Amino acid sequence: MIVFSRNLSGLIFLFFRIHTVLLAKQKSNIVMKVRFILSFLAALFIAGNMIAIESTDRVERKLPVVLKGEVPTTTHRSIPVIPINASVSTDDNIVEIIFTAPLGEVKILVDGQVQEVCQVTAPGQTTSFSIEGWAPGVYKLEFKVAGGGYVYGELVIE
Repeated sequence: MIVFSRNLSGLIFLFFRIHTVLLAKQKSNIVMKVRFILSFLAALFIAGNMIAIESTDRVERKLPVVLKGEVPTTTHRSIPVIPINASVSTDDNIVEIIFTAPLGEVKILVDGQVQEVCQVTAPGQTTSFSIEGWAPGVYKLEFKVAGGGYVYGELVIE
């Protein structure tokens, strides 16, 4: 019985030793797989950022023009809303203007000189004019609405 118990305890020890070694190998395999997956995800993340950085070079820059003034509208709000949005497209060298309300006849002036006269009959109507060849600087952009409104802002050309 004592011989059997020694062999049994030796066998149990050997079993647990082999089992521990096998588990350690499995754990190291799992750890290696996890490391590989995390490394792959990190490389994928870096590659995605590189592609995103390259694509930002192709994004058109539009610089907004801050406008001030008042335009009589049919809405009654406590805070007056200017129904004109203007931006400078640096790639196309144009000033883009979006009217968010029908305003009738609108004169667009830059430094007192008329650039365009348009009839704004619907919300979302757009117009634009070229600034190709203009010297860099700050110009006064004005909108004179036939109904008595006046809106102005600084047009910055770089």
